[in-house]
Amino acid sequence: MNRFHIVRGQISSVFATVLLIVLLSCTVESSISTPYNILTKRKNVQVWQGFGKWLMVTEDLTAGRTCYYCTHTGTTRLSLKDALEGDWIPLGSAIKWLMYVDSVDGLDRLMTHDVDNQAYSITKSSVLKQVGCGMTNTTCIFGEYRANLIGNVTPVDLYKLDVSSGAIEEFCMSNSEKSEFAHDGDLMVYVSEYASGLKGIYGHYFNGSGEFLIEECDAYEPSVCGSIVAWAERNGSGWNIIAKNISTGETRAIAYTTVDEPRPEAGRDTVFWEDSRNLASTGIDIYGYDWRTGEEFVVTTSAGNQTRLRVCDDLVTYVSGPTNYEILWGANIKSPSSIVDLTPKLISDSLVTLAWTAIGTTSNLAVSYEARVLDVQPINNGNWDQATTICTLTTSAQPGDTVSADVQWLAAGHHYIAVRARYADATYSGISNCVRIYVPAASSNTLNAEAGVYLGFEGIVTGISPDMGFYLKQNSGMLAVRVIPSEDQSRPAVGDIVIATGSHNQDDDFFGPILRSACVTIRDETSTVRPIAMANKSLGGSIASLPGASNVWLPVKIWGQVSGLTIGNGCSFVISDGSTNEGVHVICPFDPPDELTNGCWACVEGICKVSRDNGRQVEVVADGKIEVKS
Repeated sequence: MNRFHIVRGQISSVFATVLLIVLLSCTVESSISTPYNILTKRKNVQVWQGFGKWLMVTEDLTAGRTCYYCTHTGTTRLSLKDALEGDWIPLGSAIKWLMYVDSVDGLDRLMTHDVDNQAYSITKSSVLKQVGCGMTNTTCIFGEYRANLIGNVTPVDLYKLDVSSGAIEEFCMSNSEKSEFAHDGDLMVYVSEYASGLKGIYGHYFNGSGEFLIEECDAYEPSVCGSIVAWAERNGSGWNIIAKNISTGETRAIAYTTVDEPRPEAGRDTVFWEDSRNLASTGIDIYGYDWRTGEEFVVTTSAGNQTRLRVCDDLVTYVSGPTNYEILWGANIKSPSSIVDLTPKLISDSLVTLAWTAIGTTSNLAVSYEARVLDVQPINNGNWDQATTICTLTTSAQPGDTVSADVQWLAAGHHYIAVRARYADATYSGISNCVRIYVPAASSNTLNAEAGVYLGFEGIVTGISPDMGFYLKQNSGMLAVRVIPSEDQSRPAVGDIVIATGSHNQDDDFFGPILRSACVTIRDETSTVRPIAMANKSLGGSIASLPGASNVWLPVKIWGQVSGLTIGNGCSFVISDGSTNEGVHVICPFDPPDELTNGCWACVEGICKVSRDNGRQVEVVADGKIEVKS
């Protein structure tokens, strides 16, 4: 990740099927290694970016600022630029070119430095101020201020430079003043302010696709690592440290600090900041927060100020000590010692896809994973050797990536599955959380499974609720479930064939099976939804202790005389065909037909529901499904 801070054009450095699954309990570790020296006896030493095992570092010598790569331990160095006066800021390097921003002839400009010949030149001639935004591989993004204000802001247009060819093209030309850039991999984030007063954190991928709003707020110093974006917001005399997981949309208030510049930094599933809670005793300290566990932890409370915080993936760096004798420190974010989110996805009754989050660190990757199975008891460290290997996967996945593997031809019955990782240094992780799966015989009614197990179910989507839950019916058969998908899952359309795997529960208000926090796989096929016509008395069935076969959550078609009509935000009414005393309560979120009145006869299509308190109901899930009969 690379970071820059711009204040009105001035640049200053910032450091900153049907399958039952039981998930067994697990514990998540959260900690950081003991800090260690990377470099010592330096002046104004700063880490700007990480490239695997390399850090891009600048320090000030008597002759000026110099730039080089060094390893995480500081034992190996590779020079990029000889000493040059000024506070110039490196962006990155590719081929033989170092890109940086410097003040030349009174203007901030993007510069190109030939590492082989130690010669530099202005990259793009302009009479306008420029700013560095970020660089990945051979793509360098920079900004250029426009000549004229729009309201009270000076728009900054972004350009993309191909370092290998020297070609420059427009990248993002929106009418906002953009500043405080940071990036990780292919994603760049920055603060954007419009003349209308709209201000927030925006994102833009290096490969294009346009900018997008991450959070509308008065943000300070956003940073990004993986799916975590962190920033600070002013709160009285101090700062709130805020972070958002852009994959799930969840935003959290992490901490409050009164340090002058908290320098929030996103790391791999973590957030860090400079903190002054112990200012009187130890000075400025470094604290962290583990996104997975929600726990705060200490990086360092050593005596003296610890500043210039900078996080490169799983390495936290900071500086302490007096001028000319500064120490650059490093501390490694510890990955979980085992996989904690092993989850199966059902493809068929004989094929399970296992998915989990890759563990390890950038300096010690998990290079392979092994899945094993036992049929008699959960897998743990004590019986791992007794379990049978069903899959071995070699991978180069980075920590935080999603890894998946297929397990085939599991026999009918109960199985326990767990996974272990092998690291690059030939050591092994602990055993993952153990998942229990049950592949039933074809005739089994697995919807009668106990609450809390995970259930995989394949069928046709028959309706979608306003809360974006949906109803799923077997293609051939009369079983149905209500599905509440996880926030990050794709939403299907009516008629789609999907597989949903989620936690099987019974609803507090309604009879019938529900899959919560479900993973959704949408197949490349569709089917026609055909409601089942039935009398009022037939709704519900045995699952709700009512006569007849269970038809809860199935698409149905009923008719009868309307009473108790209420219109507003859709409509609701009771319909009765005389087969029951109480009739059926109809709930519809759509505007009713004009001719719908009390006393008329109507036909209704929707989803059969049975309330534990109020009896039979039909939820209308598509517009135009109430038809008045003359």
